[in-house]
Amino acid sequence: MKIRSWFNIPVLAALIVAVLAFTLPPATATVNAAASLQLPHATVPQGATVVVNGFGFTSPDNATVYIDAPVAGHSQHIQTTAVVGSNGSFSAHLTLPRDVGAATYTLTAKDAHGISATTRLTILPLIVVRTGAPTASAAVIAHLPFYIDALGFAPNEAVKIQITFPTYSGNDVVVTRTPNADAHGNVYNVVVTPPNGAKVGFAAVTAAGQTSTKQAPGRVYVVYRAYIVLVKSSATVGTSAGIVGRGFVSYAQVRLQITINTSSGQQTLSVTASTDGNGNFTKYIAIPGYTSPGTYTVVATSVDTSQKHYAKLNVVARPTRPTPKPTAQPTPKPTAQPTAKPLHTVVSALPHRTLPNQDISVSGTGFPANVTVTVSTTIDLRGGGNRAISKSVFADSNGSFSTSLRVPFKSAQGTYTVTAAASGVHASDQLTVLPVSAHPSNLNFQWTSLWYHTVRHGTYDVIVIQSTLHTTLGIWAHSIFPSGLRHDYYTNTDANGHWSTKFTVPNRAISKHSNQGYVTLQLWHGQQTTQAFIDFTVV
Repeated sequence: MKIRSWFNIPVLAALIVAVLAFTLPPATATVNAAASLQLPHATVPQGATVVVNGFGFTSPDNATVYIDAPVAGHSQHIQTTAVVGSNGSFSAHLTLPRDVGAATYTLTAKDAHGISATTRLTILPLIVVRTGAPTASAAVIAHLPFYIDALGFAPNEAVKIQITFPTYSGNDVVVTRTPNADAHGNVYNVVVTPPNGAKVGFAAVTAAGQTSTKQAPGRVYVVYRAYIVLVKSSATVGTSAGIVGRGFVSYAQVRLQITINTSSGQQTLSVTASTDGNGNFTKYIAIPGYTSPGTYTVVATSVDTSQKHYAKLNVVARPTRPTPKPTAQPTPKPTAQPTAKPLHTVVSALPHRTLPNQDISVSGTGFPANVTVTVSTTIDLRGGGNRAISKSVFADSNGSFSTSLRVPFKSAQGTYTVTAAASGVHASDQLTVLPVSAHPSNLNFQWTSLWYHTVRHGTYDVIVIQSTLHTTLGIWAHSIFPSGLRHDYYTNTDANGHWSTKFTVPNRAISKHSNQGYVTLQLWHGQQTTQAFIDFTVV
């Protein structure tokens, strides 16, 4: 008997395909969670090609890698793309324009499914000097490194690169690098950082082939990107406002001012902050209880560069206290108050004995408030002649100031007078400069340390030092607090050149207008000596 089939083979196959199409899940791209980026070099020069490795993206999407940055003064979207592999990773090459702005940027990678990741990319300035070419120029940022390319020299020869930086101390600092050229006679990505206290303006760059004697000239223009922020955006009358500065001149003075309103008119409050080696500071300024509530402008002026920086401070009134019920009290008899005597004007130069090419700290009290004080001295030079040194510093609203002077390297041995003068008021102190032979090349501080660079009043801190000479040395140490109180030590290190001491921080360590203290250290070995300074903050 013949059996008739209801389905022929082609129809059955089509039906199976249709059923599977409705019952099976649709094909999807591979998606990986927690996308991330990795940069083999997160700091690069202008014009570099940045390698960007991505992980956890969607395959087989195109991943777009980009930054938004100023190029020749105009904002630009700089991007590239790469195909995401089956394992969710990619490697892209992002080429930066030669004139892209030097700064730190957010680099982003994003695929077609919205998976994204970010990382930070720092672009530093690049100057390219070439033999036989005009003098090249570039702007560089104080406290940050920059790159130098030197092109056109003999293959594989040593190339001596020198940059001469003028500084606010009055001395020039020469930074030298001597890399070898490659087989094409080129040198790439030589890293240089401007020295502490580099002056705003041009620093000369020279590259010289040590075999070919070829020369490549250039110059870099040093700029500061300083700014201030407030510890808190508001302060209550009768308290203090904290001001944080970043990127100023190293070991320099910054004048902080706030002009407030009172019931009797306006008053300018001022303090002077001292920066550390990175040009940073934290300083507090007292807001009097009679200040009218409102929004005021904090002005920070770099004494060296004269650049001004601003922040807004909101001053609020104290919360009102409930009025106590009146209690019958006898009227007290008035007590005669003695008339305050004028504050004696004093200037101190520390250390009193020093070496050529060293910094001294000059501080003063009892000067008129909110005036410019001129600190000056004239020092004889070895070989004849002399040099007049002068520096202006702003006295705070308490009539106090602090600054530093650099003793010239060519100073002759002798005792000199350091004078501070302002508005008809002056005071002076004596400074003894030792012969340059008193500073041996092998006597120095191997390291200096404070346990706490921020310390509370009423507690303690510890100084620890180690000399490069492992023998018994004389040491002078002075812990000087913002209020003028101090601890003085005239003692010796141990037989290995090591010394430490614990010192108390008095309850009266903070003055009304400052909380910045410092430690001065001086080592002695016969008539040979060297010195160092450490800053600290009392809170």
